[in-house]
Amino acid sequence: MDGLDNCQSADEIESYEQSYCACKENFMEFQERYIQWTTDVVPPEERCSVVTSASSSSSTSQVQLAWARLKKLKAKNKLKQLTKRQAIERAKIELQNKRLF
Repeated sequence: MDGLDNCQSADEIESYEQSYCACKENFMEFQERYIQWTTDVVPPEERCSVVTSASSSSSTSQVQLAWARLKKLKAKNKLKQLTKRQAIERAKIELQNKRLF
């Protein structure tokens, strides 16, 4: 996720966001299939639910952290774009005022 801080364009950020969502869906599908596979192979009394829940909560917090970083990056990019637009608008107004006087 450190590489996302270097993204400048909205298209690049959007691409990363789509990729992230696809990876998240793939991970969830993998988890479901793995659980199904382990339930078919290993009897329920031999499974360790503590390990499964610990790894699941760990991956969930990692997903939430990555999602928060992505949102932060999008907000920074939007703020940057708005700042540029405001500067352009101010420059246009100044030019119009100079032309009038």
